[in-house]
Amino acid sequence: MVGSAYKDKDLSASNNPLTSPEVIEAAIKLAYHKNLIGRKLLGYQNLSISTVSTIEEADTVGDVDWLSENGALPKLDFAFVKGTKRVRPYGGWFEVTEEQQEDNLEDEIRVMINNTAYAMSYFEDLVIYNDIINATGINSIDATHPWDVSTGADAGVPLKDLQKAKRTVSAATKGQKPDTIVISELTFEYLTAFDAIKNRLYNTQGADGYVVTGQVPTLLGMVVVQDDAVDPNDTGQCLVFKQKDIGVWQERYAIRTKSIPGSNLGKDQIAFKYTAKAKGEPNIKFPKLGCIINDLFTT
Repeated sequence: MVGSAYKDKDLSASNNPLTSPEVIEAAIKLAYHKNLIGRKLLGYQNLSISTVSTIEEADTVGDVDWLSENGALPKLDFAFVKGTKRVRPYGGWFEVTEEQQEDNLEDEIRVMINNTAYAMSYFEDLVIYNDIINATGINSIDATHPWDVSTGADAGVPLKDLQKAKRTVSAATKGQKPDTIVISELTFEYLTAFDAIKNRLYNTQGADGYVVTGQVPTLLGMVVVQDDAVDPNDTGQCLVFKQKDIGVWQERYAIRTKSIPGSNLGKDQIAFKYTAKAKGEPNIKFPKLGCIINDLFTT
């Protein structure tokens, strides 16, 4: 009887390759890379150590000396100060039971894979937008006419606010133009009430274009990106900035996966515990290339 039970367990693993540790680990990585939004808007730098250098604007006098023709060493005034910070590790895990593996319950396992991958990428986005929004020196404006979401009155002037944010960045950077708007899905829901936005949707992609593709046409020459992480409190906050140039995603490693047998954890009913871990940090080097639009919504 003991030999028979061992044989059944051994066969169940070999007959279900789609629930094998190797396949599940690969599926975690695939799902993770599909969900990435925020990091694609930044530049990229691979790190060989777990520390990144930061540059923040500050009222300081730099200690850099420059040679002049007369041999003097005048000190230049720099509005930046450098610092360092650790690269944060983050990740997730889930457990696959013996029953899920033996019965080849792929859908249940797939849901756990997708949930873990999404949680990691959403955390990344929260960190990225939080660092941009709280960066010292980033531009900020208040909405001209906040939208009254309690009554449904759409009194706002979204294109005017976006144009003002665009002009604010240009003025702060001597002419550089932002190319990206990041808004939440709730913000876009209210945007669709405006004729200017509806006309863009219908005339650019057809009456059901947005429903089919999920793609939003450009506004004022800027690409529209939908990501709820930019406005977690649903206040109508959105972000305008120059993609890639505002900062970089500094990464020690993208994602590492590991499978641990349940028997090693003292859990007889668990086939494997799967862990996924990544290590990266945004470095917002040029915050003046961004502008926050605050409080588009009122209640």
